[in-house]
Amino acid sequence: MKYCDVSKISRLFLSENREDKTAIPLKASNTNTDVPTSATTAPGSKAKFIRLVDVVKLAYPYKGTLCLAMVALLLAGGVNLAIPEVIRRFLNSENSLSRVNDQPILIGSALISIFLLQAIAFYLRTYWFGKVGHSVVFDLRKRLYSSLLRKPLQFFDGERTGDLISRINADTLMLQDVVSIRLSVLIRYFLQVIIGIVLMALLSPRLTILIALVLPIVVAASRILGKRLRALSKEQQARLGEATTSADESIGGIRTVKAFTGEKFELDRFVRQIRAVRELGFARSQFAAFFASSINFLMNGVLVFILLLGIQSVTSGTLSSGDLTAFLLYGAIVAISFAFLAGSLGELYQASGAAERIFETLAAEEERVNTAEPIDSQSVVNSLRFQHVSFSYPTREDVRAVDDISFSAHKGEFIAFVGPSGAGKSTIMNLLLRFYELQEGEILYDDVDIASRPIHETRSRIGLVPQEPLLFADTIEANLKYGAENVSREELESVCKQVAILDFIRSLPDGFQTYVGERGVQLSGGQRQRLAIARALLRKPDILLLDEATSALDSESEAAIKSSISSMKNECILIAIAHRLSTVQKADRIYVLHHGKIIEEGSHHELLGLNGVYQELVSYQALMT
Repeated sequence: MKYCDVSKISRLFLSENREDKTAIPLKASNTNTDVPTSATTAPGSKAKFIRLVDVVKLAYPYKGTLCLAMVALLLAGGVNLAIPEVIRRFLNSENSLSRVNDQPILIGSALISIFLLQAIAFYLRTYWFGKVGHSVVFDLRKRLYSSLLRKPLQFFDGERTGDLISRINADTLMLQDVVSIRLSVLIRYFLQVIIGIVLMALLSPRLTILIALVLPIVVAASRILGKRLRALSKEQQARLGEATTSADESIGGIRTVKAFTGEKFELDRFVRQIRAVRELGFARSQFAAFFASSINFLMNGVLVFILLLGIQSVTSGTLSSGDLTAFLLYGAIVAISFAFLAGSLGELYQASGAAERIFETLAAEEERVNTAEPIDSQSVVNSLRFQHVSFSYPTREDVRAVDDISFSAHKGEFIAFVGPSGAGKSTIMNLLLRFYELQEGEILYDDVDIASRPIHETRSRIGLVPQEPLLFADTIEANLKYGAENVSREELESVCKQVAILDFIRSLPDGFQTYVGERGVQLSGGQRQRLAIARALLRKPDILLLDEATSALDSESEAAIKSSISSMKNECILIAIAHRLSTVQKADRIYVLHHGKIIEEGSHHELLGLNGVYQELVSYQALMT
């Protein structure tokens, strides 16, 4: 609410906003003595193709299946390499054609058996590598999602949701292709190239040298084109993340989009973003195609040259026709393998861009977990104290969001914070929930610094009712039990009755099993807020935080909620953040915040008697209503 053109109250509350909630880049703190849950080394220039080695390492738990897949791969490749040798011996043997006429069934059956064995090996190789690939991606997605859940709040302040979702889905899917297909293809064709060249050298060292001379050119081309492919892939995945973010925002806020007739704007923006993805895909495909076709052309050109030299060798008697045929077949295998190897390397370079994005996310600092033993969960927090607490957000380190704040509250007390936007109210809530770590001062539970306790223990003792409650796309019961899974149906109904929503739930055809839609879209704002209050109460918190918890309620519902909250006061420490002063008039103490400082404190009547800022604010709100 803005208090414009209303003399003193306007000048006081419309001054510079001290509480910065804009995007906050990740910044590691060196002052926290807790133990980090994961490595925090930032990826640098070395985190490129090497990241794929990290992906392959994820297959270690499935080494048994991977070994079976390797055996099948070697068997299939061995059969492939044996065929030229069989043909060589057949052509070099005397009376080879008469032998075929004499034993056609035997020879045909032998060849069919060999090809059947190869087909079985190919099937097993594909299945086992695919199984390992799916398992690795399952583990990677689980690890990535788990890591995201453990990131500090400031990490998400500096990231876009759609981009993070893209890393979980699209980027990991690209890495699945690496493990399922590209890894086996690389190994297979690499072995075929090496073994093929060795066998060619045994047949004709002179001709083999010509092929060996091409290898440095292939390696150099691979490095040059591979770098470009990797850069294009990373950029394409980033643009895809932006498009995913836009789609997520517009669909999630579809009511706002339609209300402001923003459909065309959103479509145009999304089309621009996916067009950029498409253009980068075109460029990537062009480079990949040029990469593979260049290698293929180079190798085939060498084969043609070798064929001409080989014919001369056969004519001069230095090489038999069988040896030349086998040599050319091995040459074809090596050339084809090089082409596929080049294509697979291109795909790997592209996947390395996705791997970089994933491992960058995994490497980002996580919330620090204190190793101290948690306090008995049955114990109750009887007192809360802020002691000379100061804090600045990382993006505005020169501005104190809260400045030397001190206050205390005890079980059975109701305290409230009021003040304009940016005064520091939400910062106090964020610090109490340990969304950010303190820079100065202490927050104490029963004279114990919460910084010395595990984060989850601190948060488990707090029930939060935000101004804009989030309901998950699930049933009413599942949303109510979030964070309190073991509550009984009797407790559920009792709390819902307290917050005046039980009758509404019972009126629904499916009752507590009613699906609320994404973000609770099928419920009114007041219904969502009452469910959020019930959810917080079901946790039986030691500290109940209310952030404008009744802002979306009508007068009758607000009165019922106030009565319910008042009854909870004796069971916990009740803290409210409010703009509507009518919601905090019964508080035991009210703290008036301005520019991060407490400038007034006392009960409603005590503050009115001061004839200060609070009294002027009450008068202003009375005037506006």
